[in-house]
Amino acid sequence: MRRRLFRPRVRLLRLPIHYRQKRVIKVCDEIINRKQKVYFAIRSRVDLVNPEMLKALKEAGCKRIYYGIESGDEDILKTLKKKTTIRTIIDSIKETRKQGIDTFGYFMVGNPGDTPQTINDTINLAVDLDLNYAQFSKVTPMPGTALYDMLIEETGRDYWREAILNPGDDVYIPRPACNMTEDEVQEAARRAYIKFYFRPRYVLSALKRIKSFHELARSAYTAFSMWWTRGGVFEKSWANRVQY
Repeated sequence: MRRRLFRPRVRLLRLPIHYRQKRVIKVCDEIINRKQKVYFAIRSRVDLVNPEMLKALKEAGCKRIYYGIESGDEDILKTLKKKTTIRTIIDSIKETRKQGIDTFGYFMVGNPGDTPQTINDTINLAVDLDLNYAQFSKVTPMPGTALYDMLIEETGRDYWREAILNPGDDVYIPRPACNMTEDEVQEAARRAYIKFYFRPRYVLSALKRIKSFHELARSAYTAFSMWWTRGGVFEKSWANRVQY
């Protein structure tokens, strides 16, 4: 009987890339050698995987990899310091799927430099990659991040500090170097979900995966929320639906 391994937290991000890959392969080999019947999911950057590592992950029981892809525009990827290219994204996703591992892509809407066209490029990339799942999140600059530092430099204001000091006031936190309005970003996120998940090919694939009436009802409710709800409030429920 195959046992379930609940999201082990292994942090390798501060190690050199070649060491991370070797370490992951070593852990996978140990799982295989001990004949542990487990399955698990991992989070990774697209530039951190290679065929050898993906093969080891698959044999050890990895069912899904969550990739932070963020954007389909090369210039925005450079602004976000993603250390990757569209070509690397395409190759890594292709190799992951080749190994039989599900792919989940995280994308952001409202990045620095985002326009309706760059968001369309992001949506089209998500579709072309043929990911198993995708999440499109609105950018929210958080304290301590490079995005928030950009916002402070651009506006001269510490919005989160203002919000804490004035808890009764509604403080809107803008997005750095993004001229799109909040409504435009919200609608873009909604449009991204609809274009990705309502493709005939994807719908047919999703229907084949449904194993019970309860799951069908839940999927129908999520689809309804995607189509009719504005502002991306369906984001969390859909993401939770596909979590291990």
